[in-house]
Amino acid sequence: MIAYSKFFEKCIEVTLFIFLSIVILLVLIQVLSRYLIQLPFVGIEELSRLFFVWACFIGAAYGVTREAHIRIEILEKVLPLSISRFVQLFCSMIVLCITAVMVIYGAWFVMDGWVYPDYTTALFYPRSLFHLPVPVSGAIMFVYTAKKSFLLLKSLMITVRPG
Repeated sequence: MIAYSKFFEKCIEVTLFIFLSIVILLVLIQVLSRYLIQLPFVGIEELSRLFFVWACFIGAAYGVTREAHIRIEILEKVLPLSISRFVQLFCSMIVLCITAVMVIYGAWFVMDGWVYPDYTTALFYPRSLFHLPVPVSGAIMFVYTAKKSFLLLKSLMITVRPG
């Protein structure tokens, strides 16, 4: 199970690297074509914006897999271990609720965009591709937060158990 998790985290990391590299490359091409050739390419802004949106949401999911998001650690250090784990579990439950909303309503919004399509002006791809990273990253964050919550609950049950 751990091997699959590490492999999946590596896939997210490589995907994030590729998306950010594409954004940098597209913006560089656009700037060079605009100032050197005096003829900007059509649609580069749309494509770079699409990859940037994907990179942002995949990056957020990657942050959850690495537990790299900002948090207040003072409570973890001040409170007793069992209460600290309870607070962590409570926060994880809030994150689970938020990511569930991201998945459910994000998927609904994407499906609505496929039923009633709206296309971009320059490249004519569906605008719902801009909304697709919301449920995708939400699902990744939900799975990793659920895994963390399960481990926290398990450790909390071991800590509280009498005997």
